[in-house]
Amino acid sequence: MEVGIEKETRKADAGIEGELRLRDGRILAFLERGDPSGQPLLYFHGIPGCRLDAWGGAGLAARTGVRLIGVDRPGFGNSDPSSGRTLLDWPNDVSQLVDALGIKRFAVVGFSAGGPYALACGYRMPERVSSIFVMAGLGPLDGPEGLGILGDVAGMWRLVQRRPWVMTRMFGVYGFFARHFPPMSHRISVRGLAPADLEVVERPQVAAGLLQAVTEMTRQGGRGATQDMQVLLSAWGFRPDEVRGPVRVWQGDQDSLLRTSFGDSYGSAVADCIVTRCADAGHFLLEDRMADVLGLVGIAATAPAGAAS
Repeated sequence: MEVGIEKETRKADAGIEGELRLRDGRILAFLERGDPSGQPLLYFHGIPGCRLDAWGGAGLAARTGVRLIGVDRPGFGNSDPSSGRTLLDWPNDVSQLVDALGIKRFAVVGFSAGGPYALACGYRMPERVSSIFVMAGLGPLDGPEGLGILGDVAGMWRLVQRRPWVMTRMFGVYGFFARHFPPMSHRISVRGLAPADLEVVERPQVAAGLLQAVTEMTRQGGRGATQDMQVLLSAWGFRPDEVRGPVRVWQGDQDSLLRTSFGDSYGSAVADCIVTRCADAGHFLLEDRMADVLGLVGIAATAPAGAAS
């Protein structure tokens, strides 16, 4: 099947919505913000999350001269599901997207559960990925430590392992609340967060963004999010030390959702990696540090392809 952009919708404030028909017939949904002629940066969301996430504000990409492209993973938002997918299937989808958009080289940023997807692109496409940014990123979960390496969210991941259908139903209820009882959805989103994270998510702009993320994540029901967690619970198909950088990691010292050891493990495993430990920052540090990422995109784009090898 021919690959091509099937639909584009221009929205003055939100950006340009697009849908790509992939070779296998699935739709991959994305949204572009910022400078159309700027350096491309692909954003890979967390759970909850979607292509519409606007960390740091919707106008930030335009102010920094970056072409920011958020992408819905399979089963999220407007992207079709993909049964039996693996982590290393993602770079193939991304490759088709950037080809269709006429992009030769680009940077990637992965937030939380999106971190492994950013690394997968760097592993599969080192000649095209200029830099990899990981914000409060998840690490491999199939090691000897198992889910013990996780923080307060370990229970959710264990539920996905043992009774995925229950987690799917829970995500569905979460989405129902987001659509019909927003205050209840917000209370679910902030439950158990440390003070550093509460300060961020209680900001009106961030609270509205999280509500939108839950709504879009569950647009097709809860199966997409559950499958995403199952993918990350499985073997990645590569080791972090096989990623050809450069990799830049930000980790909050007050992250109550993921343990800070993930950032340290990236720093020790990846040859070309800089880890920034952010004092008094939590899991949602991307809201205040997205500007740092966008500021580095132009610098990363000037490095020759394969320079980190």
